[in-house]
Amino acid sequence: MSPQVAAPTDDRAKARRELTVTVLLCAVGALVELLAAGRPWARLHGAVATTSYPGSHVAQAVRPLALVALAGAAALLATRRWGRIAVGLVIVAAGVGTAVAAVVAQAPHGSVDLPAWRVVTIVAAVPVVLAGAVAAARGYRWSVMSARYDAPGARQRVQDPDVALWDALDRGDDPTG
Repeated sequence: MSPQVAAPTDDRAKARRELTVTVLLCAVGALVELLAAGRPWARLHGAVATTSYPGSHVAQAVRPLALVALAGAAALLATRRWGRIAVGLVIVAAGVGTAVAAVVAQAPHGSVDLPAWRVVTIVAAVPVVLAGAVAAARGYRWSVMSARYDAPGARQRVQDPDVALWDALDRGDDPTG
């Protein structure tokens, strides 16, 4: 009995699924981080009113880093092999940065710390970091966008050699020399 060899289409389908799952993990994690950044992380009870401080106020780096991770998810679809490795590393850095910003965030003086959304942010950073790590480790294997998305001038037409010969004659070039 000879071992069965996986068909190339199976490998392509597996790579496409892996890319899709990675992009979705990154996008969902980043969207949850953005959601959590807008929720209250601290509350100050005053004599007249209660003031809530959202995560974007308490940990100002969370929202921009979540946007970087979200843009990175889109960039994974648009970049090619080595570009995906670089994008994956940026996504890892954004995820780690978001988690660190959430951990070290300090509630304003005199306010009550509300840790629930901070914890959600830290948990949401996990799939972002994982997606970035997978993209950095395996992104060069994934298929790339079709050339039909390239700029019109970027694509070079493949011309039949016989037609190229006649075109050279029409221009007055000597194709034999």
